[in-house]
Amino acid sequence: MKAKVSILSLLLLCGCEGAMAQYEQKLPEFRNLEITGRAVVKIGYLHGDSVPGRLRIENRRGILSSPWLQYDEQTGTLSVYGMEATLMLNPDYKGLQRIAVGNSSRLETNVAEPLSSEDLHIRVSDNAVARLFYQAIHLNVTAVKSASFQGYGSGEIQSQTLRCDGGAYIASAHADTVEVMTCVAAGMGIVDARESPARLAFDTLFGNASVTVNALESKDVVKGNGLLFNVRDENGFTQDSLLVASRSYNREVDRSYGKPVAIKDLVAGDADEDDILDYFDALDNDWADGKAIYLEDFFFWGKRQKERPRFRGQWMGLEFGFACWGSDYAMNMQMPADYQNLDLDFQKSGSVGWNVFQVSVGFKSPHWGFVTGAGFLWENYFFSYPNTVLSKENHRLAADLATDPGRRYIKSKLGVSYFRIPLLFEYTNAKGMFRSVHVSAGVIPSVLMCSWTKQVYREDGKRTHDKRKGDFYVNPFRLDAVVYAGWGPLSLYFRYTPTHFFRAGKATDITPFGFGFLLGFH
Repeated sequence: MKAKVSILSLLLLCGCEGAMAQYEQKLPEFRNLEITGRAVVKIGYLHGDSVPGRLRIENRRGILSSPWLQYDEQTGTLSVYGMEATLMLNPDYKGLQRIAVGNSSRLETNVAEPLSSEDLHIRVSDNAVARLFYQAIHLNVTAVKSASFQGYGSGEIQSQTLRCDGGAYIASAHADTVEVMTCVAAGMGIVDARESPARLAFDTLFGNASVTVNALESKDVVKGNGLLFNVRDENGFTQDSLLVASRSYNREVDRSYGKPVAIKDLVAGDADEDDILDYFDALDNDWADGKAIYLEDFFFWGKRQKERPRFRGQWMGLEFGFACWGSDYAMNMQMPADYQNLDLDFQKSGSVGWNVFQVSVGFKSPHWGFVTGAGFLWENYFFSYPNTVLSKENHRLAADLATDPGRRYIKSKLGVSYFRIPLLFEYTNAKGMFRSVHVSAGVIPSVLMCSWTKQVYREDGKRTHDKRKGDFYVNPFRLDAVVYAGWGPLSLYFRYTPTHFFRAGKATDITPFGFGFLLGFH
């Protein structure tokens, strides 16, 4: 059975908006309190009265606010909607168990006496604000959808459970012992429990969330871009013990595989441990000023900047260039007498590279680092004689000239494709992708994927071609020495292959080399 008390008629007696209406309602024994509809409720204390409490309504919003009060006897729920009121509670009444504040409402308590309950559950949502002075053995707080909760505890408390999501904020200050504390934060939620010491803390973070705890022992799960401060170690209370953070933010955390990292391992340059502690001071100041907080804007040691400089190599992209070879380790462009048919048409011979991805590892500097990754290379070697035909004879490579009188040969080439992995050392001035000057050098091991020959000719007036796949005694492994130099996304390269193109003893010793440009992208 529901009993509903409407105060709308009383407000009609108070005139237009801006007038003040006062009404006091004696309350039954309620266990749940719901505050919604942009209501403003302050909790005071009632002495010398046997009832659990009274609700003193002071509404200055006029009849347009449509306030109402409702009590559900079955669930023991008192609902307050769209009014300004003072909830006067008997200090001896401990039956209140659940409080829900939503829809831009506000709840405040008198700091003279705490709100007392053995097991207190509080939910704040939808831009609501709750500031409570409480006394409880077990506290459970949930804040969602940009809500804010600030709690100040009195007396000994055994457990706290703080859940925060959707840009909400929870601050818990309970000076006496907390045996177990559980903090869950997600979606830009922030939990600050540094003033509530605990023996054991369970912390779970998702997304761009942040948790500050004070525990002798902490069991943490961090996923996404979460930040976690532990402000006490086994030697006692301190402000600089442990930090756990997203792998995308700090190399030392990345190397630790999500385990806590000592602050001294995160300090670099001219920063010190005191600078790191400024992080949450700046965070608190922004929250107090009502500013939005983006964790990406914070440097770990408290110094703000738009972007933390880090090393980024330049290899991923597309390569275009000329493919050449020569004898005597590329010192002579003319082939030996028995392989003169392998002379190249250098103007047509070329290469295309697709550098699929890269991994950049900085040497504790945004300027120097190591670059690796994976990619593919295709090369086409066009012969000077368009009727050159490659074949295998007597376990060696034969380069003969076709003499079919019915064919007019147009071109002949040898094509190869490789899978390659770069091993490069690079210097860059770290001015961004479109303004950086970079130089790199190293080696690129490659594995042959495929080789083929192709002859194009005209026969009976029709253009046709012959294409044959085979190894043609091409060396299956290759090692290129390379140098890259460029500005922005454009780089020039030179490649030299000390390993011969064909397998030893199967053909003349030919050394490939090439040059061209790289159009890089990240």
